Amino acid sequence: MTAHLQDGLYREGLILRPETTRRMHETLFKPDPRLNGFAHGFFEMDRNGVRIIGHIGSAVPLYYSVIALLPEERTGLFVAYNGSEALPLTFENETLAAFVDRFFPAPAAASLVPPPGFTGRADQYTGEYQANNFGGSYTTVEKARRVVGEGNRRITNPGDGTLEVSVLGGGKHFVHVAPDFFRKAGGQDKLLFRRGSRGRVTKAIFSELPEYTYERLAWWERPAFNQVQLGACSAVFGTILVVAAASQVFGRLRGAGAVQEGSGRIARWTAVGMAVVDLGFLAGLFAVFGDSTLYAGRLERMRTLLLLPLLGTILTSWVLVCAVLAWWRGMWSLPAHFHYTAVALAGLALKWFQATWNLLGFRL
Repeated sequence: MTAHLQDGLYREGLILRPETTRRMHETLFKPDPRLNGFAHGFFEMDRNGVRIIGHIGSAVPLYYSVIALLPEERTGLFVAYNGSEALPLTFENETLAAFVDRFFPAPAAASLVPPPGFTGRADQYTGEYQANNFGGSYTTVEKARRVVGEGNRRITNPGDGTLEVSVLGGGKHFVHVAPDFFRKAGGQDKLLFRRGSRGRVTKAIFSELPEYTYERLAWWERPAFNQVQLGACSAVFGTILVVAAASQVFGRLRGAGAVQEGSGRIARWTAVGMAVVDLGFLAGLFAVFGDSTLYAGRLERMRTLLLLPLLGTILTSWVLVCAVLAWWRGMWSLPAHFHYTAVALAGLALKWFQATWNLLGFRL
């Protein structure tokens, strides 16, 4: 940090050439002229009219840090925190904002007034947005981490002529000042939306985080939908295990052995096998993603775990066939038919989840 603030000089010697430090501090790219952009290895963090470049670091969820350089002021800031509670202090620039506002204050800005009729147009921007680097690859199993949704930003229409953005430190209100461009009410943050080829809003870029583009999620991509889906599937799988166990117990108490014989019995136990495999996969998925060695390239456990969706696909296919045959042949009572069909659909839903999030096959 000292060398960057002194044209490469550290103590009594140069460790960087002056032209190197100046080149590293120059703007390399901006997503829009009105927003902060990138320097060479640094992000722009300009605030209060002061030129600021820096970088944010982390070892999630244990450690967070930020370094900020104010070259024209010969001033630097470095802070490091332990614990996830520090996330808004670094990723939301709360520490840097407090520092700059204290030592380099800006004149009070005029209040922004929402344009008339914006409330009726606000819904074109609302939704849940996710940083495009979150979870890593789009084409490998890393994509499944996106289901967690940590750091997602939800943009809502509060009905007061602004957009409300939920962030790690709370909520921010933004006022429309130009086409697809917003400024924070009572602050300096800026928000820019991008549209796709069909004219629909698809992306959001925040001035305090120019290194990320936030992508608008479809309903089926949202973490809440997928988490509810997994919970529902797990609950349904649990019911078939309970029913199978109860049938065995009551059958033995009556001295009749297994309740179902022939094709009905095969259908039941195939569904039980599918439920066991799928529940085992979900439990294993949480365990594997919680293992830090995965991110160091140790893929053996993940490769083994991915055998279960393939086996589950075979069992699910047979359960779906059995569900159709059960209705056609009238093998069980009406409640039993509905229950078995629900189990089959839960298996099918999990296969959709696995295919969507690159968990079906060996996409490592």
